Amino acid sequence: MRQVRLFDITASQDLGKIEDPYKLLTAIASSDCMRCRRAEHRNTNEGQRITIYRGNPESDFWVVGKSPGVADGLEGMPYSFGSGELLMKWLRFIGKEDAFLTNPVFCAAKDDAAPSQAELKACSFYFDMLVSRLKPKAMMCLGNVGWRAVAREEDHAKSLADVVAAATPIQTRFGIPGWVVYHPAFFFKGTPDVDEAKAKTTKVLQVLKATL
Repeated sequence: MRQVRLFDITASQDLGKIEDPYKLLTAIASSDCMRCRRAEHRNTNEGQRITIYRGNPESDFWVVGKSPGVADGLEGMPYSFGSGELLMKWLRFIGKEDAFLTNPVFCAAKDDAAPSQAELKACSFYFDMLVSRLKPKAMMCLGNVGWRAVAREEDHAKSLADVVAAATPIQTRFGIPGWVVYHPAFFFKGTPDVDEAKAKTTKVLQVLKATL
């Protein structure tokens, strides 16, 4: 698998003109983006980096979560700790260990806070560009943030529980199917409805395994 080398192109280049997806990933990762408030956390906390993906950029199957955690920002790779282990078990189960794992925002926030609508909109400049270059054929969306970041606006009125329970793909705003499950981190919170969420997510994973 081809590797991305950081800093092999300058961050001053016009991203919209970069056709090669590997060079685009490099340009975003090595930039000094200031499009949202997460940049302040990145620039004032030593070691924090723009954190785009884990896995295979050439995969046609994407996983879209919430945002990098603070620990991920130090590692430079999302899903490096905690719930990432559970996610990898899911991917092995459905036969997609080489998936492209990303988030709708690429920087961590203080206290691992979920991205605001303003932050999602700001980072969609990059996220949407990557979708257009890398051309995934299907997505697995994790939790409310992952699902709503790629869903069509008319579908936002639905609840996460109902979308997961349907065990059928949504039509994303990119025109490709998106399967919705609970975020792996949900299963470490000890909430009363965790068993129901587990059953719903398991059903979706079983359908994915039979479908992909």
